[in-house]
Amino acid sequence: IFTVGLKLFVMSVVYLFLSAGLIVIFFIFPPLGAVLSFITITWYNAKVFSLEVFLEVMNLAEAEKTIEQNKFEIYKFSSLVAVLYLIPIINFFAPLYASAAFSRYCLGLIRTKN
Repeated sequence: IFTVGLKLFVMSVVYLFLSAGLIVIFFIFPPLGAVLSFITITWYNAKVFSLEVFLEVMNLAEAEKTIEQNKFEIYKFSSLVAVLYLIPIINFFAPLYASAAFSRYCLGLIRTKN
């Protein structure tokens, strides 16, 4: 559990620094900043939310194997959810919706694979 917590912490710190660096890009060239922000949010959601959900129902090795087997589907779903982060006002509630949506989606992946 300590290893997983450390892994999630490192991913969160990387996301924090990437997001902070994107602020400069937003001021220089806003469209590029929006695209890079979208990519960063997609990566973070796919990694963190899927790992957290899968760890609730399986061990770390099984969770990583399931994530690897469904990587394309998870990133595709994460990109759909990441759009909410770019919409003003809605972006305040996007993390809550993303966690609920990922819980439902990842548990559905487990159900369809078994």
